[in-house]
Parts: sequence; C-alpha cells; structure tokens
Amino acid sequence: MAKDKKTKPAKDAKVTLTLRLDAADRKAFGKACDAMDTKSSRELRKFIRGFIAGQTEVVAPPVLVIAEAAPVEAKPATPRRTAKA
Repeated sequence: MAKDKKTKPAKDAKVTLTLRLDAADRKAFGKACDAMDTKSSRELRKFIRGFIAGQTEVVAPPVLVIAEAAPVEAKPATPRRTAKA
C-alpha cells in the first residue's frame, strides 16, 4: 500500500527543514561546528529549541489591565446663549 502524502506525520516523527543561506555562511557555520566538535544540525536544533523557549512569553496573548480613573470634579455648566428675537 502506498503512503498517503496528505496524512500528518506522527507526533514523534522527524521532519526536514529546508532553508536558503549564502554558501559562505554555510561553510563558516560548518567550520565553526567542526571546531567545536559538534554537528551543524545539532546546533540548529539547539537554537530552535532555545528560540521557542524564549518566545513563549511573547507569544502568549496580552493581558488587558484596566485601571480605575481618578474621580473628576464636575465643572459648573456654562450658560447657553439664547437667540434674541
């Protein structure tokens, strides 16, 4: 039976993220990861997880706080001008 491409991946399934970047940036990133004895994919996953964790406060819906206004003194009404007949 062939796989149905429209089905969602399982909750624990791994997915692929494709991105575009300059070749020089990719090469420099790969060299930096090699120097740290790590893999670029591991560092990208670490970055993504940290980014998501740092954004949870920003992504949460804002809370509307309404403060009570200080009482305002009523001004005496100014008399209206009436038309002279």
